[in-house]
Amino acid sequence: MQSSTGMVSEVERVAIEIYEMLRCERGDAAAVHDINPAVLHSSWELLQRLGLGEFDDDAQRCIAIEPEVAMARLIRLCQQVLLTREADAAEAVWGAPAGLAPPRWTLDGHAGLRLVTGHQAVAAALADAYRASASSRFTVHGDSVPEWGRSTHADVEMAGRGVDIRQVYRCRSALSGRQRRHLQAVTEAGVQVRLDPCPPIDLIIIDDASVILPDPDRPGWALALIESTVWAHATRLVADQCWDAAVDHAAVGTASLPA
Repeated sequence: MQSSTGMVSEVERVAIEIYEMLRCERGDAAAVHDINPAVLHSSWELLQRLGLGEFDDDAQRCIAIEPEVAMARLIRLCQQVLLTREADAAEAVWGAPAGLAPPRWTLDGHAGLRLVTGHQAVAAALADAYRASASSRFTVHGDSVPEWGRSTHADVEMAGRGVDIRQVYRCRSALSGRQRRHLQAVTEAGVQVRLDPCPPIDLIIIDDASVILPDPDRPGWALALIESTVWAHATRLVADQCWDAAVDHAAVGTASLPA
């Protein structure tokens, strides 16, 4: 995974501006008069391809798709693509199934998006993300706080390289001694950690340029890798909401969070 901090193209920058303009419903013609028409057209097309923008039912008005909705749609698309691949594999072995053929789902037109499947491939992709040169890493975990061990050393080592790390973990019960030991070690190294009884999504954002979305139905077996500054921006909006809703780990102590 390559970091692209400071290398945002003009089309991506304008796409982010348009996306925020539409989300805040402050869009008027004057707001885009100074933008090169070709860049404006390319930026809107980019938002459409990424699933972050579309026309309303009358095709009269451009609207932004809220990031949590766009992320849910993307995850469903990836799951459908995986089902198509599995159906193709089954057909190759057992022959065509009886009845109507299921719809074929692909990622055509989704440049910068790659599906990774299989436990070993997913583990390798996550390891690459940890080792990649980066300046920031924002993670929302559906898993609970890890116990002191390998994860501790990885986070401490990354923070020692100057990486700005923020993490949200699921926490529904009192933390164990080894979990508190992990938190103490990583926060002393500079990692910021908050806890939430039920984070709504798993995600990793690297350098505000790359996104990792694990498949919630197949944790550890499938994930989507997205190399897109625009998608990273939208994902960051969701991650920031998770961060604001979570509680600083120091305020939890040995107590459990209300569900």
